[in-house]
Amino acid sequence: MAISLWSTPRTLPAFNALPKLAFSIALLKGRRYGTVFATGASQALRPRRITTWARTRAGNLLRAFAQPKRARLLAAFALGTAMSVGLAVQPLSPVPARAAEPVQYAKVSGNVMSACSPGKGPAVRVQISGLRSGEGNLFVRIYRASRSDWLRSKRYLVRIDAKPRGGSMAVCVPVPEAGRYAIAVQHDINGNREVDFSRDGAAMSNNPQIGSFLGIPRPPNVEKAAFSAGSGVTRISVDMRYRS
Repeated sequence: MAISLWSTPRTLPAFNALPKLAFSIALLKGRRYGTVFATGASQALRPRRITTWARTRAGNLLRAFAQPKRARLLAAFALGTAMSVGLAVQPLSPVPARAAEPVQYAKVSGNVMSACSPGKGPAVRVQISGLRSGEGNLFVRIYRASRSDWLRSKRYLVRIDAKPRGGSMAVCVPVPEAGRYAIAVQHDINGNREVDFSRDGAAMSNNPQIGSFLGIPRPPNVEKAAFSAGSGVTRISVDMRYRS
C-alpha cells in the first residue's frame, strides 16, 4: 500500500523533525543518502523549484523503500534539505547609507588660545598685525572656501569675538575638520557692532588687495583668500588695513 506523505501527516511523526536531524541521517547512512544531499544542494541556485524537487524526491524514495520507518526518515531528510537550502539563499537586507551631517553656521565663541596649543586641533592660529588701537571690538570670521559662503551674512562657520590690543595679537579659530577655508577680520573701532567702511579696519587671509568702487570696498574673490587647514593647528598671519 502506498504511503502519502502530504495527505496523512499524523501517521508520520518524523514529518516535523528539525533539519538538523535530516543532515545527521545523511552523514550516517552512507553513499546513497550522500547522493541525495548533493542533489539537493545543487538546487540552491533555483530556490523556487526546491519544494517541487523535494516532494518528487520524497515520493520516489517512498516507492523505492516499502519499509515505513526508512521511508519516513528519508522523507524527513528531503524536506529538511529543501528547508535548509531555501533559508540559505534568502537575500540580505541592504544597509541604509549614512546621511551626511549638515553644516552648522554662525557659531560664536570667545578667544580660547588653549585650543591652539601643541597637539590640539583642527584649528587656525591667526596672528594679527597693525591693529590701530585697543578700542572697540575685534571680530574674526572663518568661512568655507566656497563662493556661496564667502562674506555672506550668517554663512561663517565660527566668529571669534575678542578684545583688540593695539599693535599685534593672536586669535585661535577652531574648525570642524581639515579642509579649505578663508578668514575675514574686522576691527570695529567705535564698538557699535556694525560695519563702518570709513573707520573700521579689515584684513583677510593671504592679505589680498582690497579694491573699491565709488568709495565702497570691493572684497577679493574667495580663491585669493583661501588656504588649507590641516588636522592640527595651522598658523597664518594677516595685516590690518584702515581707510583713514
